[in-house]
Amino acid sequence: MRSLALIVMLGSLAACGERISPEQQYSTEEGQSLSGADENSVVAEVRTLPFKHVEWEYKFNNRPIRRLTMGGDQLFIETPDNTVVAMNRFTGQTSWIFRINTDTPLDWAPVVAWGVPEEIRDLEAQLRLVNRQIDDTLKEKGVGKETQALQKKRNEYRERLRVAAFGDNVYFISRQMIYCLDRLNGGLRWTHRLGFVPSARPFAIRNFVFVPGADSARVWVLDVEKKGTEVASYRASIMNRENQIMNSPVFSDPSLYFTCHDGAVYCFEVKTGSLTWTYQTEKALRADPTVYVYKSTESVSDPNAPKAAPGAAPAMDAPKDGMAAPAMDKKPDGMAAPAMGAPAMGAPGAKDERKTGVATTRFLFIGSTDNAFYALDADGGNLIWKYECGSVIKSAAIAKDSTVYVPTEDGALHAFEVMPMHRDAKSNAAMGNKRNGNLRWKLPMAERFIFKGKERVYVMGPRKEIWAIDEMSGATLGRYPTNLLQFVLTNTKDEYIYVANASGHVFCLKESRQTY
Repeated sequence: MRSLALIVMLGSLAACGERISPEQQYSTEEGQSLSGADENSVVAEVRTLPFKHVEWEYKFNNRPIRRLTMGGDQLFIETPDNTVVAMNRFTGQTSWIFRINTDTPLDWAPVVAWGVPEEIRDLEAQLRLVNRQIDDTLKEKGVGKETQALQKKRNEYRERLRVAAFGDNVYFISRQMIYCLDRLNGGLRWTHRLGFVPSARPFAIRNFVFVPGADSARVWVLDVEKKGTEVASYRASIMNRENQIMNSPVFSDPSLYFTCHDGAVYCFEVKTGSLTWTYQTEKALRADPTVYVYKSTESVSDPNAPKAAPGAAPAMDAPKDGMAAPAMDKKPDGMAAPAMGAPAMGAPGAKDERKTGVATTRFLFIGSTDNAFYALDADGGNLIWKYECGSVIKSAAIAKDSTVYVPTEDGALHAFEVMPMHRDAKSNAAMGNKRNGNLRWKLPMAERFIFKGKERVYVMGPRKEIWAIDEMSGATLGRYPTNLLQFVLTNTKDEYIYVANASGHVFCLKESRQTY
């Protein structure tokens, strides 16, 4: 039955658009030009952007775009007829199409299980390597202890791949129904009607999906193996009436973080369900939290830092049937339990690399309606630095390398140093943590960070213009209109830029190699 569904799906894909080869992308020869004056205008506008290298281009026929988002290895296109299209964002190939059976739009963009695609790629590379090692060892030494040890390692990799593939899913919610799809082929694995009203985009890891509820001050835990059953929840303080959770949570192993209208940031350890810490700001929090792992040779440790409130009840609620809090699954043959998910921003877990003199700090960034931007220690909940922006913050921060970008509601984009330090005027040596932050620049009318190139940062400015900015000074180095491109995605993961127009013309671009 699944094979038949896949055949039907592939047939639909063949009819939904045409793939444009690199040789045809910008040809003006007769018979090879893009159809329609409007499409020619879109291509002409793309040509004016600083991202001159076109990695791929795809034009959907009669499939307009309602929303375009990026997740893991894929682009997700939502259409007005309530269809979700998944494209491989590196090749431009359409992977699958899924039509919402309730014929209703998605409440939020699709969510990929965090870190799982990257984990699978790493395991596949390790499996290929150990296979070569087995072949070489058999040729040189024949069957023996060394070969058997390699074969045991191969079996471990295969088992880990099997477990990871089980959680390699895409999730989305429409009208209180959550859908779980196989990320690679779009096959429907399960659906589940939520027993609560979801209030924000969920966050998924391999074993669990975390969904905030609008009708209660809590984040619900859905078990993937149990097909989305609510097995537990994390709740905010019940002592405050203004305790709605209307923003997405974020996971960074081993903790889940979320914010609340009571002005507090909450950190729960997922494996045990215990409340690790809370941090109280002065007004309601209406921005998604951002966890960012930063490596530096300069430490942010401060013995005088104010401590966060210790973790205390309420902790994790057990479900009505008395089921225990969700724990990590044990793997057979004495292998370690599967990881809950990859660390935030694709970075390794926080640790001190004493041998190399590199300190790793895990930040939690959050903006508040009290007009301040907070940089917290994600592990302990202590305040590292704070900056008074003078305006309400309702958007998530974006961190890239040594800069964190924060849009405010008055229409300005702020760029802060991730790890601000007091420095010696002569030697520039770090002399201690700067507790009130360090604003590198502020751009009035700029909306958001888009991409960091080799020599400059790109942000969305006013009047739908992409601005090229010097990262350290904020000086404007170029302006590029995007009047015909309704979608310009933010990407902190790699060197690709994704733009599209509403009629279904999608481009994957890379920064020009020319010297500025």
